[in-house]
This record gives sequence, C-alpha cells and structure tokens, in this order.
Amino acid sequence: AMLLRSALRSLSKRGISRQIRPKSIRSSVLAFGSSKWNLSNRYFSNNNTESDFDTHDDFKPQTKQQYDMKDIHELIAKDVAENPLMIYMKGTPNMPQCGFSKTVVDIVRHMGYDFRARNVLSNDLLRQGIKEYSDWPTVPQVYVKGEFVGGCDIMIEMFKDGSLEELLDESGIVKVAELKAEDPQ
Repeated sequence: AMLLRSALRSLSKRGISRQIRPKSIRSSVLAFGSSKWNLSNRYFSNNNTESDFDTHDDFKPQTKQQYDMKDIHELIAKDVAENPLMIYMKGTPNMPQCGFSKTVVDIVRHMGYDFRARNVLSNDLLRQGIKEYSDWPTVPQVYVKGEFVGGCDIMIEMFKDGSLEELLDESGIVKVAELKAEDPQ
C-alpha cells in the first residue's frame, strides 16, 4: 500500500491525469491481493466467519487458576513452617513497593540474616489472606520459626533495643555469611 501510494504521488506530480488513478487506494490493493488475504471480506468485516486463528487451542482464551481463601491460608501456613524467617511484603526484597516493607528488609539485611519473602501485591487474595491469617491489619508481616513477630514498627523497636537480634539468634536463624562459608560458590 505504501509503495502504491508513493507511485501514485509521483504520477500526479508529473502531471498525469487523475483519470488513470483508481478512486480508492484500498480497492486497488485489494484487487491485487489473494482471496486468503482479502481484507475487505475476512478480517475487517463484521460478519461472523471463523478465522484461522480460532481453530487452534493455543489461541483460545485461557482461564486463570482460581484460588479461594482456604488455599491461601494453606500456602501461608506452608511458607511460615518451611522458612525460618519469612516476610510478607509489598514488592520484592530487591524492589520493595512500600517504604515500610523496604525498612523491614533493610533491617534484616543490615543484621545479615537469611530470609524469604513473598509479594502480597501479586495476588489480592494473598494480600487479604495474610491479614486474616495473622489478625494483623498491615503489611509487611514478619514470621520467625512460624510465629508472627509483627510489622515494621515492631521490627524497628526490636532492632533498636536489641531484642530482634536476640530473638533471631535464639531461634537459630542462619546468617548469610554462614551460608556463604558453607558453600563458597
């Protein structure tokens, strides 16, 4: 179509009569096209002819897996049981999407402890489910050995008075330096 337009423009600049130009560029393009790519009938029309793309399963709409609150609570219970230091936060540790979540991650990293985190913004049910699970209205939430410790304000206070390090050491939470010493790679 672009090539045809430029050819027609150059013809009109040379003084060639408008009589030899087709009334519509689209009609001339369609006249040269094969019936498979006939744009006026197949792909731009409102008729309900089935296109080739609707015939394969890969092109059909996919349904998202549905979770219910019971599944979310089971996931949370599994997370806090399997991970000695678990943080539910907004965003990820490398890219927090909330200042409070960033503060909690900064405290734990500053102290040098290994932890796992889950982004509550990835799923609305998870975001609501973690609040119900702990009966705590805000995120981030920190769990140590399966027990809920608190959110950002509690973590800050515990860090300041030294009780956070005491709790983490007593709970046997591993420091990142210890992990690196065990596996130098």
